[in-house]
Amino acid sequence: MTDPVPAPEPLPPADGAPADAAPPAPEPAGSEPTGTSAADDAADVAAAHAAADAEAAAAAADGDAHAAEDEGPPPAAGAEPEEEHAPKRAPAPAGSVRARLREEARARALPRFAAAIGAPADGAAALVADFEHGYDPLFLGRYRREKHGGLDEFRLHDARDAWRHLLDEEETRGELVELVGSRGGLTEEIAARLAGARDVVEMRDVAAPWLPVTASRATVARGQGLGALADAIRGAKDATALSDLAKDHVKEGTEVATLDAALGGARDVVAEAFCLDAGLRARLREVFRREAVLTVALRSDRKGDAGRHASLVGFAAPAGKVPPLKLLAIRRGERERVLSVTCEPPEERALAVVHEAAAAAFGAEHPHAGFLRAAAEDGYRRILKPVLQAEARAALKARADDASIEGFERAFKNLLLGPVGGPRRTLAVRADVTAGHRVAVVDEAGRALHGGRLPHEATAGRDAAVAALRDLVGVHAVDAVVVGSGGGRKEAAALVADALKDLGREVFVTEVPDGGTRALEQAAVEKPVVGEGGVEIGPEFVGALSLARRFQDPLAEYLRLDPRALALGPHVHDVHQGRLKERLDACAAWCVAHVGPDASTAPAEVLARLPGLDAARARAYVAWRDAGGRLAGKAALGAVEGVGLAAAEQAVGFLRVPGTGDPRDRTQLHPAQYGLVDEMAAQVGTDVAGLFRDPRARAQVSFQPLVRADVPLPLWRHVLWEVTAGFVDPRPRAAHPTKPPADVTLATLRPGLVLEGRVVRSVPFGLFVDVGMGVEALVPIPHVGDRPGADPAVVAPLGAVIQGRVLEVDPSKRRIVLSMRLEERRPRFEPRRDGPPGDRARGGDRGPRPDRGPRPDGPPAAAGGPPPRGNDRRGGPRGRDDRDRRPEGRPDAARGERRAGAPLRSSAPRRDDRGRDAGRRFDRDDPGAPRRISLPAEAPTSDAADEAALSPEELLAKKLAEMKRKLSRPE
Repeated sequence: MTDPVPAPEPLPPADGAPADAAPPAPEPAGSEPTGTSAADDAADVAAAHAAADAEAAAAAADGDAHAAEDEGPPPAAGAEPEEEHAPKRAPAPAGSVRARLREEARARALPRFAAAIGAPADGAAALVADFEHGYDPLFLGRYRREKHGGLDEFRLHDARDAWRHLLDEEETRGELVELVGSRGGLTEEIAARLAGARDVVEMRDVAAPWLPVTASRATVARGQGLGALADAIRGAKDATALSDLAKDHVKEGTEVATLDAALGGARDVVAEAFCLDAGLRARLREVFRREAVLTVALRSDRKGDAGRHASLVGFAAPAGKVPPLKLLAIRRGERERVLSVTCEPPEERALAVVHEAAAAAFGAEHPHAGFLRAAAEDGYRRILKPVLQAEARAALKARADDASIEGFERAFKNLLLGPVGGPRRTLAVRADVTAGHRVAVVDEAGRALHGGRLPHEATAGRDAAVAALRDLVGVHAVDAVVVGSGGGRKEAAALVADALKDLGREVFVTEVPDGGTRALEQAAVEKPVVGEGGVEIGPEFVGALSLARRFQDPLAEYLRLDPRALALGPHVHDVHQGRLKERLDACAAWCVAHVGPDASTAPAEVLARLPGLDAARARAYVAWRDAGGRLAGKAALGAVEGVGLAAAEQAVGFLRVPGTGDPRDRTQLHPAQYGLVDEMAAQVGTDVAGLFRDPRARAQVSFQPLVRADVPLPLWRHVLWEVTAGFVDPRPRAAHPTKPPADVTLATLRPGLVLEGRVVRSVPFGLFVDVGMGVEALVPIPHVGDRPGADPAVVAPLGAVIQGRVLEVDPSKRRIVLSMRLEERRPRFEPRRDGPPGDRARGGDRGPRPDRGPRPDGPPAAAGGPPPRGNDRRGGPRGRDDRDRRPEGRPDAARGERRAGAPLRSSAPRRDDRGRDAGRRFDRDDPGAPRRISLPAEAPTSDAADEAALSPEELLAKKLAEMKRKLSRPE
């Protein structure tokens, strides 16, 4: 690499750069940085952002320059790097220039951060201090929310990303100021423009003339002495012929041996200086953003053979309107060197902007206006267009990645929070019609008991396969049989049905997704699986083993696998893999925290996802537990060797520790909140166990005497909510839907009737439910759960059994629309009057609520518990003194981009053994109770069914009365 060659100053930018700033020669953005500058090592992070040379432009036109864009745009394109995946900055030594710049950047970023999150300066500084201390947003959102203005973990996660972005942006601003100042170009005007730049791209546009780069065509021309010719042409006052100006620069025996060579070098110098105009770059960037057209063509070397990409050849559309999945498919075709892709606005539109800027820079009456205008056009085509095209492509790729990753995240959450089979002996069948179905049996704890194949039906006969399957069910006392969802599942399910016929006892049969089983079987070749009693399970049967464990506990099993192997959706390998991993890791951590793992049984893969813990600490804890260690309570986690107090502080609140004498250890209360339970118990004159056991004691809690500055009302609500309903795993239990009666068909179905079905698909606009009539009913997003904004993956994940009231039915279109919301306003919470302490009682069917004091209802707006996501902040239990107070926090609008919806704890009641509404989540202590997401028993099915018998006048009167009742009801 060479140092920049001094040269005459570039053209003054259109918005007026100072004439006395004479920086080193500007060079194209495709060049590599030179050695260190006077600004310490600021040049290491100041990307060259001027232009690209002709070779880079040719490579970009050929498509080669975009071959590795999955990791971000190529450096030659000068596109903005993805901030969240930029290389981590190394810690700066104390007292160094970089340390000083970082402190100055922190001081500048704090006010911007406070404005971004809408917090006072001291609150923003406290939040930044917690981030820098290492506190996870999940921990802060659950157990420190009152300290940070009621922000939940999702907003805190966004706030942490915003802080990192702002800090990096301000560091880059300081480094560029230092760099420009070291090169003598930091005038008051340049400093003001750098200080007022809105983002890093605008900063680099302003600082482009001073960024260090290597040789380019213009640099070579200046080295040949042609910079003076360029200055003479630009400064000409009369119509002197160009040949006369250039003849003194022509030298025989050198590279500048002709007039054309001399004028060509001068044109390169003028073109590059013109392209350094920050205002021109900004205007052209906006043209690309608004008017760029994506065009797809077949590469010339393919000779007409497009293969599987033939449908994309000839595609052209405005870049902003290309569907994300189509864009990813186009990029895959380009990466496979089948397609050629361009993304640019119409040539005449871009050249009009260039001509306007050239007229402003050189003057329309310039004697050599034609030469300067041609140089400006050359600069756009050769230098700026490849840069801006790469930036536009990178922006489109980022948008497509975000849309696709959001779908992958939704599918992953559906898998992790899917229905739980519980501790049952399970036989799994992985369909294989070519060599015999693969089977595996596990015990209640998921330990392998058997792995093998059934006799091949086509060769050994169907009876042999059925008999072998029946023998496995009998020998191992199987309670549940699961079939993988891959090819051949219908044949396997038919074998299972025949084997269980006339068995004499009930065996639960269901289907589970089989994504990732092939990857598991390939990995088992290197590391065999050993079952109970030392029996080794063959690699080909490991997939069936995983199916059985997925049925028992999908969260624990799926977290063992690479999420990209789980068939989350198309193009999962085409999106930015770093961003995908980050989002899926965050999703897994939230799901683990939402469920609350059991400290006595959770595997290391689950525990490692908790805030504060990592893989090493989780393995250390599991090794201690396997050696006979048992936690005496949550507070004892910090004393475990290999965990430590700092990690335990964050993780302990999310754990459940059964088998202790303190019922608070079974909830997701943090030990720091245990004292609040003591205060409530003392207020109503009972002990902690009595407060958990007696709903009447909880109903007597009055919050107003307890509220203080450091413990606000939402936190008290959350604590009482956990005391009432915090013992149980929020995931649904595996169950079968009740089939509709024979007389209920699509033709006889009427609005108001209640149907039960299984959730089979989740889409951005709602859920599809198999209701047993050969039709998949739709539950729109506003009708998922009892409150708007509920996250379907939490309220009703795939495989869950739900009940819904029919809103619309159209037999001709075979369309049914259901609602899981309640038509009648019901009590906010109805605790159970009997049963073991901690049984969930979130909703009831016992009529209007009498005036009996507080009644908890879900996680509060600004304190821990299963977190609302962004737009679902629910008020908690209300005390006697705030009975008329509305819940704090209202549903916000959908968050857009990557976070939309609000995860709730399950919002539909299940039935206890007495047929009553016993809450919306199953209890781990009652493994046989199926969990159903349903509507209460008072659903007016009979009234709806009788509407057909009413006269038109009676029906109208009834509808008017219902409308008046709804309008008179408070919000």
